[in-house]
Amino acid sequence: MAECYSVEERPEDASPTESVASFEITKLVLEKDSQMTARLKNVYHLLAHSGSSIAVVISRTHRDCRVFMAVGIEGCDSEKARNLAAGVRDAFLGNFPGSECCPVKYYSDAPGSAFGFLDGSTRFGNVGFSSVGIVSNVATDFSEGFSAQGIERLIDGVSLGPDEEYTVMLVGKAVPHDELVLKKNQLYGIYTGLSPFASVQRSWGEQQSTTWTKSLNIGMFGSIPLTPAGSFGPSLGANVGTGISRGATVGTMSSDMVTVTEYGVKHMLETVERQVDRLEECEALGMWRFSAYVVSPEIRLVNETARMYLSLTQGEESHLESPAINIWNAHRGGGADKGEISRLRDYMMHLDHPVFVKRQNTEGGRFNSENWPDRVSCTADLSGAELSKAINLPRKSIPGLPVIECAPFGREVSSYDAESAGDIRIGCIHHMHHDEEMPVGLSAQSLASHVFVTGSTGCGKSNTVYKLLDEANANFLVIEPAKGEYRYEFEGTAKAYGTNPLMGEILRINPFVFPEGIHVYEHIDRILEVFNVCWPMYAAMPAVLKEAVIRAYESVGWDLKTSKNEFGALYPTFKDVCKEVDAYIEGSDYSADTKGDYKGSLKTRLESLTNGINELVFCDGCIPDEDLFDSRAIVDLSRVGSSENKALIMGVLVIKLQEYRMSQKERAANEDLKHITVIEEAHNLLRNCSNLSSAETGGDIAAKSVEMISNAIAEMRTYGEAFVIVDQSPGLLDMSAIRNTNTKIIMRLPDEGDRNLVGKAANLNDAQIQELARLQRGVAAIYQNEWIEPVLCHIGKHECEQATQSAGVPESQNARGLSDADRQYLNTCLLDPSKIDEPRERSFAECVRESDLPDSLKAKAIGMAYLPLSKRRELYGESAYDYFGMEDALKEAEGLGAAALVESIRNHLSRRWEFEEGCGVEQWGPAQYLFVQTMLSEHASVLARQARDIETAESIFKFARAAAALASMKPVM
Repeated sequence: MAECYSVEERPEDASPTESVASFEITKLVLEKDSQMTARLKNVYHLLAHSGSSIAVVISRTHRDCRVFMAVGIEGCDSEKARNLAAGVRDAFLGNFPGSECCPVKYYSDAPGSAFGFLDGSTRFGNVGFSSVGIVSNVATDFSEGFSAQGIERLIDGVSLGPDEEYTVMLVGKAVPHDELVLKKNQLYGIYTGLSPFASVQRSWGEQQSTTWTKSLNIGMFGSIPLTPAGSFGPSLGANVGTGISRGATVGTMSSDMVTVTEYGVKHMLETVERQVDRLEECEALGMWRFSAYVVSPEIRLVNETARMYLSLTQGEESHLESPAINIWNAHRGGGADKGEISRLRDYMMHLDHPVFVKRQNTEGGRFNSENWPDRVSCTADLSGAELSKAINLPRKSIPGLPVIECAPFGREVSSYDAESAGDIRIGCIHHMHHDEEMPVGLSAQSLASHVFVTGSTGCGKSNTVYKLLDEANANFLVIEPAKGEYRYEFEGTAKAYGTNPLMGEILRINPFVFPEGIHVYEHIDRILEVFNVCWPMYAAMPAVLKEAVIRAYESVGWDLKTSKNEFGALYPTFKDVCKEVDAYIEGSDYSADTKGDYKGSLKTRLESLTNGINELVFCDGCIPDEDLFDSRAIVDLSRVGSSENKALIMGVLVIKLQEYRMSQKERAANEDLKHITVIEEAHNLLRNCSNLSSAETGGDIAAKSVEMISNAIAEMRTYGEAFVIVDQSPGLLDMSAIRNTNTKIIMRLPDEGDRNLVGKAANLNDAQIQELARLQRGVAAIYQNEWIEPVLCHIGKHECEQATQSAGVPESQNARGLSDADRQYLNTCLLDPSKIDEPRERSFAECVRESDLPDSLKAKAIGMAYLPLSKRRELYGESAYDYFGMEDALKEAEGLGAAALVESIRNHLSRRWEFEEGCGVEQWGPAQYLFVQTMLSEHASVLARQARDIETAESIFKFARAAAALASMKPVM
């Protein structure tokens, strides 16, 4: 075109600052599987038939890419231009919710602005001058939904050097409606004029005939001839005639007719029909004049970008108008085109299409001055649907513009239950990466049917639980095996128990304690299920452990049939169970190898719970159930190193909670929300045992135990107890833990298996399940079983409450300890059992019950008090041996003579115990002699139970010899 036409000067009717406004698109959010072109059509239709212009400016550099949308109007009205651009911006954000745009700005060609590429001093001045290319064509599909023709392929497809850049400006100018009607009338006239010549009919005929006849005549005649004499002579004759005639005619006739179609005329008419159809579409969607402008200092980039844009947008229907590329090279011929390019710049500044006028001094060649019009433009007429394909936006992220694809969720909480109230507000609707004002409230009634919270590390699970506990306004128990953050988040408003005495009050629980109203056999079954979950059990190990537990209860006075203890509320500990395991295995018929295996597994685990920090946790002085389960409490297990011990403590707390709720007879069935229990890292307790299916590894036992605990959790809803099960890996959890929860809060989950597992349980479709991998921090998909559809919620930030007073100083471990006088009396009675029968203000049994002794030792001591003096020897030996720690003392005294042995025992007792005056070890009388002899006998029995080897036999012999030598020291009775 540059050879035949020149750019017409644009009239100076308005400054671009008064007619053009723009805004930058900084983030684009697309709904998954949505048609971008359909949404852009809605945006562009805002300017249809108005005569205004819409443009998308793509500024590409080596490092990034910026995308702007601009609006131009006719005339001078900067406020109108700004308001129109603001309307387009609002329409854009409405059709692409979650996207982000900068505020609307007036026209500027300053660096960094939308029209910085049109700066007259740097881009079109003496320093540098840009070349311009114009592309005009009809953009149509050659891929389904225009999916393979996005503008991002143009942006990524043109390679740039370090200092290279280009700008693409896609401009569509709305055609007024009267021009559309005029164009339709012109097409009608063309069609009418050509239609008679579309076809011609021609006909012709031929006729041929043949006629033939056949006849036959027979006749007789007579006459009187004239003689030569002139006389007549007589003649006799007759004349009879007969004729036969036949005839026939044979003829043929043929005719023919053909219709001759003038294909050129017919094709022209079909083209006119299709153009009319496009104009009919333009009636509804608007008609636009479109061109794509490419500007760059590098002519190579102008050529490549223009041709690539044309190839991307050419489709199956693009032949309706002939495509064209026109390029003005600023560096050709010493800059001969710079004047033309400057005039093109004037049009581009106003988002207008240039007009070209015919040169007067060009003749010959392809140019025919008589047939070519005087004024033309480089535009293609498009409908609104075609314009959305010509001026499209990236479908994938490009440098400088993130493009995010989202799956839609519900826009509000809608429930099938009309009475359901969202009384626990935890956040607001999050739609397409955008927070909306619509609140998200959970039903407290549904919360009592339990909650499942999951998400990867750092996605905001803890804050979600904080918010949930804060808004629920109910008492809670948090069991936290990791991080230890809850104690700080709720510092001063909740009591924290831990396993480190340096950080606060230590957790004190006895797994074998149960509340009144629970049968001892019930509790044994439940606590054994917890052991089966925490420890791998195989072969007869569960039976051995159960028998040991039963014996431990019997050892402290429990009648298992009646579930009563004659000594009161005394319970065994792990030390008692450990002893019973040892005794049961030794007395069994198992082989030596089997005995060794069971001791190495069961006894070793049990003994690990009787020393170190575990000894402080699993003790007799339990924290009252009311403090744990009817107030705000936090159990911090983050300092526990063993995962088995964590699981054990978690399981014990769950079982104790269940039994505590069952024992509260005043509670009615199906109560409203009363209390919340949070189980963090729940896979420690409710782990998926499908990969441990072998009976040899205890997988079957563990699976059944997990199922029992999970069912116990599910059933506690009837008491108004809500469980919040929290875990970052749903695949590690037993499926019942997910299935038995009514409310599911799902945060970011990168793992596909985890997403499918929990997404299906939360009624998410495939697109929503995939969306779980892209959720932002603090955003969760939430679904309650009564809801019509799940929603995305941005969980609000939990604000820590400042307590008005300290949570308190940790209580002493000996909170139930005795006074000094009572302690001396207790020590004296265990040294000399005859003192038990002496009348006192407080009996020996009362002192034992109120002491901090282990319940197993209490049972023996109280049992001893109930017996007459003559029958106390056995219980006396066991009680005093354990109470005074004689096992260690006698091991140190092994091999000593009688006198040295007595002195060693005296030193051992005097260092740690105080006795009533005149009853201590300083004296040597019958009581002291009986004590030493009984301790030696008990120690020999203990050694015999522990092992049966030569070394043990030698030790027993040494103590027996010392006992015999004591006979010489026996005092006079």
